[in-house]
Amino acid sequence: MPTITANGISIYYERSGSGSPLLFCNGSGSTLATSGPIVSVFATRFDVVAHDQRGMGRTEIPPGPYTMADYATDALALVDALGWDTPEWLAAHPADQGLVEMVAEQRLGAKSDDVRRGEAAQLEARSHHDV
Repeated sequence: MPTITANGISIYYERSGSGSPLLFCNGSGSTLATSGPIVSVFATRFDVVAHDQRGMGRTEIPPGPYTMADYATDALALVDALGWDTPEWLAAHPADQGLVEMVAEQRLGAKSDDVRRGEAAQLEARSHHDV
């Protein structure tokens, strides 16, 4: 069972396919067991690594609450453990590099208390949405 230990937990992952590296992150409530059909499609063209996120599937379930930063840090730890050199890949893919830079600039921008309050209210509303 392939796992890495990072951020105080054991993270289960699977790797399949060949080609350019692709990190697949499951959607909310999904695990590798339920995402297999989607991952297999990507594996026809990419070297896909997918993992069960913290609290899900075969990855450890540490005490919560969890943050999106926890999930991002876990994913980055997996990429690092695999030895994927993300800056080199981005340098060869300028459109993706531009997207990363745009997101980073948005994250670094100062936000007023009102903007943060509005964002928190939106996320709270979404956390109770049931489709």
